[in-house]
Order: sequence, then structure tokens, then C-alpha cells
Amino acid sequence: MNRSLKAQMKYANKIGANYVIIIGDDELDKGIVKIKNMATGEEKETSIEEIKFNL
Repeated sequence: MNRSLKAQMKYANKIGANYVIIIGDDELDKGIVKIKNMATGEEKETSIEEIKFNL
């Protein structure tokens, strides 16, 4: 989207997203993703492999 993470979060909030998944360079290096609850602001990390397994 060629926007900053902050701008993308604002957009997600504007469109009423309940959750967002954050995958940046740091997350890719670690093999994780961050899942953010937009209502509470809580973030959880989980492995990419765990997500693949649950799909």
C-alpha cells in the first residue's frame, strides 16, 4: 500500500477491521506474525508455521 504502518492501522480502524496481521521484515526474519485486536490494542505473536497448520 506504500503507506506507513501507522497510516495502515488508521485505515484498518476506519474500515472497521476487528483484527490485523502484521508481517514486516523483522517478523519474517523471526518466522512469526503479529495479530492485533483493534478493539483492545492487544497484540499476540504466533509462528508462521502454526498459521499454516491451522489453515
